[in-house]
Amino acid sequence: MSVDSRHSETNSSRGDDDNDDLIGEESELVSDKELVDLTIPELNRRLRGQPKEEIKRIKQRRRTLKNRGYAASCRNRRLEQKDSLETVKDKLLAELRSVKDESRCLESEVMNLRLQIAAKSGSTAGLNA
Repeated sequence: MSVDSRHSETNSSRGDDDNDDLIGEESELVSDKELVDLTIPELNRRLRGQPKEEIKRIKQRRRTLKNRGYAASCRNRRLEQKDSLETVKDKLLAELRSVKDESRCLESEVMNLRLQIAAKSGSTAGLNA
């Protein structure tokens, strides 16, 4: 789809949303699947000779269906990204726990070494370092 056809498609009839009653309808001229898959020029060729109100209704239906598809893909992408980020978060939390455990172990080892130094030197000077 060219930029011009997308531009004219989105700007052709922005207005009242009183076409809610169109949801669920399917034109006898074009099925919903065809409506979504057709390019604007192909749709215009098929609609040639139809009443303006019918053309407007069908094009509004197409915009509704396309928007529904875009919204669904956006939701799916957002859910996939959320799952991916949660996986990364879980890995980072596991790594953090591991590093904290290692840190506690090293602190304990340092304290034991200080106690050994103090015992060998016969003073408590190694504990204050």
